[in-house]
Amino acid sequence: MTWKISLLRTLALPLLFLSHSVPASAERPVTLEQFSYSADQGYILVWAGPMQGRKTFPGFLDFMQASPETGLTTRNDNGELRTINARAIKDAATIYYESRPLAVRDDMGLFLIALKPGRWVIGGANGTALTLGSYAFEAPAAVVTYVGKVIVGKEDGASQVPEIKARGMSPESALIRRSAPAITTLVLRRPDISDVPMEALPSTLRDHLMSAKIEADVRFNNYLSGVINRAADLGPMPHAAPVPRLKDGG
Repeated sequence: MTWKISLLRTLALPLLFLSHSVPASAERPVTLEQFSYSADQGYILVWAGPMQGRKTFPGFLDFMQASPETGLTTRNDNGELRTINARAIKDAATIYYESRPLAVRDDMGLFLIALKPGRWVIGGANGTALTLGSYAFEAPAAVVTYVGKVIVGKEDGASQVPEIKARGMSPESALIRRSAPAITTLVLRRPDISDVPMEALPSTLRDHLMSAKIEADVRFNNYLSGVINRAADLGPMPHAAPVPRLKDGG
């Protein structure tokens, strides 16, 4: 019986990530050795975890550029809507299983990503898109936008994060788990510049650091075309207007 359980676990992890791969054009975290400053770029800095004692991030955490007018994410050069698995996708950034942090503290990794300036959302994690409610922020050019701490967890009732644990024990989560046992959510701890170890940043960025102005309960399209959820610390979902459909030629 033990070997059967081990085999199931071995098979389940790749199956979980089949719906979540890193698109060829997605921006990735950089190390100090890779970093080169440009005033035309935007930058985001974020603590993400838990790292589970690993040297690289254990999974996927997505940031998607989103239109403030339509709420839509991920367009290619023709303006068409794509999922994150499409190779033609643009305007995405992903912390993934090969990403090395600039620093590690309390099992959280500090990641720096250079990306296109504009409005970004915390899109989702580990195959779950947080289309039912997440967080947005502006990432201006030439600025390092500190987003805060993003704590990812499964809704299985085992998380040590109170908000995620409560979601995992709720009746609606139990119902969802029947069809999606690996459903993921997250919690955002709001940015406080004092949480950033300046010595971990490239010297050229230390004077350009600012806290993100967080917009809560933002909704957008299901860019993964798969499991959807809501950030655990947003509470129950209130009514909101639906995200508009992509118009022809939009």
